[in-house]
Amino acid sequence: MTPALLLASVCAGVAAASLGATLYPPPPTLRRRLRPYLQRSRARLGRGVEASAVAAGRRPGFMPIAETVRGWLGGAGEIRLRRRLRSSGLWPGLGDADRARRYRLGLVGSAVAGGACGTGVAMATGALAAGTWVLAVFGVGGGVSLWRGRIDRATRRRRRRMRLELATVCQLLAVWVRAGGGVVAATTRLVERARGEIVTEIAEALRLHHSGVAASTAFRRLADLTPEPHARRCYQALAGAEERGTDVAAGLLALANAVRADMRETVRREATRRRAAMLVPIVGVLGPVLVLFVVAPLPWIVLRSIGRLP
Repeated sequence: MTPALLLASVCAGVAAASLGATLYPPPPTLRRRLRPYLQRSRARLGRGVEASAVAAGRRPGFMPIAETVRGWLGGAGEIRLRRRLRSSGLWPGLGDADRARRYRLGLVGSAVAGGACGTGVAMATGALAAGTWVLAVFGVGGGVSLWRGRIDRATRRRRRRMRLELATVCQLLAVWVRAGGGVVAATTRLVERARGEIVTEIAEALRLHHSGVAASTAFRRLADLTPEPHARRCYQALAGAEERGTDVAAGLLALANAVRADMRETVRREATRRRAAMLVPIVGVLGPVLVLFVVAPLPWIVLRSIGRLP
């Protein structure tokens, strides 16, 4: 068996094992199940109980290494991962578990594709075995970073859309609340007549309320999950108004004005940054041309002054 074929076989085996471990994770261990209770009782019972419980739930062998690799591929922190995917807005028709599985599948596929590209480049350039492994590792890391960067870019785009919608949503809610309909009635009318990221989140809160959850609790849960800080303030204001029965119209109008002021400041900073970026081609392209036009006559002037030219 040639070294190239051996390396390809090893890479295929690692990719298959990673894909299987990602799509079909092992059941939660005792340590993971006990972690929330241990964190709550740490101040009362000390670290002795935690150490004994963690030692009881510890698994021997290579399982810690497997957990580390799976965490690097996006498996650790299930709640945090689902929250990031929810904030990004990708795959809106899927549930949290299916969305996390789809993310891990894409992450593993991107890592395998990056490793294959790195291995192909090494084989095409005739690199040694060490160089082939280095390029394969860099390819895997690049594939993982590319997929994670997609989540971050989607989250930033969704936050930008939410910020653009929030001022109008707050004004509409303020008008309908002041008309005497209440928070639930105003949000129901908004969901029936509007579309957008903010409206989608409010519709989810209304579904929770219709399933038996208190409206204030649903809006507070929405405030904990939303990625936009201004939207969090809006949901908290709606929850407080529904719980205490206060008038929230003035607060919503003030929030709309604050959102518009923040958007103006963002546009001003972006304009300043783009003006500074425009100086780069001017200095890099026109600067050398200007210097060339200034310096070009100098040799003729110097040679003529010393009598070398008529």
